[in-house]
Amino acid sequence: MPKVDKEYLEQKGAHILKAAKACFSQNGFHKTTMRDILKKSKLSAGAVYSYFKSKDDIIEAIAIQDLGNRSFIIDNISTTADSKERLVGLARGFFDMLKKEEKPFIGLELESWAEAGRNPRIMEVQRKALMTIKKQFKEMIEEGQRKGEMHPDVDPESLSTLLIALRRGLMAQLAVDRNIDIDKYTETVMHTLFKGLLTDKKGAR
Repeated sequence: MPKVDKEYLEQKGAHILKAAKACFSQNGFHKTTMRDILKKSKLSAGAVYSYFKSKDDIIEAIAIQDLGNRSFIIDNISTTADSKERLVGLARGFFDMLKKEEKPFIGLELESWAEAGRNPRIMEVQRKALMTIKKQFKEMIEEGQRKGEMHPDVDPESLSTLLIALRRGLMAQLAVDRNIDIDKYTETVMHTLFKGLLTDKKGAR
C-alpha cells in the first residue's frame, strides 16, 4: 500500500469538514444528511467514511476544531506582558476570531450550542471549550488583582462569564446582520469593561 503524506490526510479531513460546514450552514444539523456532505465534498462515500463514521462524528470534529482555534489564541498570548495587557490581548483575540470565520459559517457555533442540549458528545466538547477560555480569563484577572493592576472589587468569575456572553451575543447578531463592525464592537467592549477594571500599579482609582 503506498505511503500517504500526513499533510495530505489533514487537508482531506479539513476539506470534508468545510463541505459539512457549508451544508450545516444552509440546512442545519438535523436536515443535513451524509449524502448532502458527500455531494458537497465531491468525494466518494469510502473516502469520507474513512475519516468520519457518522454525521455526529463530523459535528463533534467541527466543535473540536473550534476548541483548537481558541487554544491557539491562548498559546500565543505573550507571557512577558503584564496581566492587564495579556487579558486585553486574550479578549481581543477571542472576539477577532469572528472576523476570520467565513460569514456563511458564523451561525454554526450557535447551532453547535443548541445541539449540545441534545447530544452528550457535543455537550462535553462545548463544555470543555467554555471552561478553557473562562479559566484563562479568570486566572488573568485574579493575577492582575494580586499584582494591583486590576481593581480588587471586580468578581473574576462574573467578568469572565460576561466576556463570553458578549461574544456569543455578537455572534447571534452577525448571524442575521453581517454589516456589524466587529472591530468597533470589540473596541467598545475593551474600553467600557477594561477602563473601569484597570488600575495603576498602586491600585488607586
